[in-house]
Amino acid sequence: MIGETLRRFHRRYFLQITMWTMIVTLIGVYFSAFMVVQIPAGHAAAVWRRFGGGTDTRVVLREGISLIWPWDIATIYDMRLQMVTETYDAITKDGLAITATIAFRYRLDLGHLGVLHKNVGPDYLRVMVIPRIGSDARALISQYVAEDFYSYYRDKVQQQLLDRLTSDFQILNNDDHDETPVVIRIQDALIKQVTLPERVATAIEQKQVQYQRQLQYQYQISAEEQEAKRKSIEAAGIRRFFDLIGSEQLPDYLRWRGIDATVQLAQSPNAKIVVVGNGPNGLPLILGNLDTPGPSPLRAPPTADAVLTGGAPTGSAPTGSAPTGSAPPPVPPPASPPPPP
Repeated sequence: MIGETLRRFHRRYFLQITMWTMIVTLIGVYFSAFMVVQIPAGHAAAVWRRFGGGTDTRVVLREGISLIWPWDIATIYDMRLQMVTETYDAITKDGLAITATIAFRYRLDLGHLGVLHKNVGPDYLRVMVIPRIGSDARALISQYVAEDFYSYYRDKVQQQLLDRLTSDFQILNNDDHDETPVVIRIQDALIKQVTLPERVATAIEQKQVQYQRQLQYQYQISAEEQEAKRKSIEAAGIRRFFDLIGSEQLPDYLRWRGIDATVQLAQSPNAKIVVVGNGPNGLPLILGNLDTPGPSPLRAPPTADAVLTGGAPTGSAPTGSAPTGSAPPPVPPPASPPPPP
């Protein structure tokens, strides 16, 4: 009975049911882009409710897929650690205009994302963070002389700047006037570069060069003083040594030193010429550097027989004569004088 009734109802209202199903499906597909919020990793979303009192400061949509009413708006924020580098102009205590490049890292506070969205909005970096850091940096730099800030107090200024920024980024929550939450947490602030006027920078560099040169001179003077002490101690030791040897044994000592030096020269692998000294005190003289070409050896002086015979010196063949080793040609006897007429 019930089945028959359903079949009759289906046959009678089939077109209407199909039409309404298609309409509802199309409406759902159309509004799904406004109802489904996909939040990527490291992000979160603050919700503005059109019929629920505006920005919801207590509810934050986390990573993943979330559903909202199609007339509400979800604004996604990057909750990861971020770094920004900005350049600021400042005036030092002595009235010099400098430029400081500051890099800071920050992270948004997840629990108070709605407060940030309600009071500042997505452009919080340009509206709130960068101007505040510039103001605090200028206030700190104005307390130091340019040379001191450039050379010595940079780390101190960095720490003071971080201490100020830790307590600066607080926003009064309109829903609860007793609560001033920190909506942005600064992790660190680093002064990457300080640019001084060209003349001032040159003067500071020259001053540092002169200071380092002064330290170099002091080191050289100290080294020379130590060298003088060393030579004085060495001279005193040599004097005591010769006093111990005595004048009678000094020639023997010098001869022993000469022999020792000769032995050391003889043990070297280089080629040498040994010239034997003359007399009991003449030590062998060893000459090296035989690899370099020297003058040609001298010929032996001619013997008396060679002079008489007109031959060449011993061991050499005269020009136009027999080869070396053959007997010289006989000398003809002188011609007899002619008879008297």
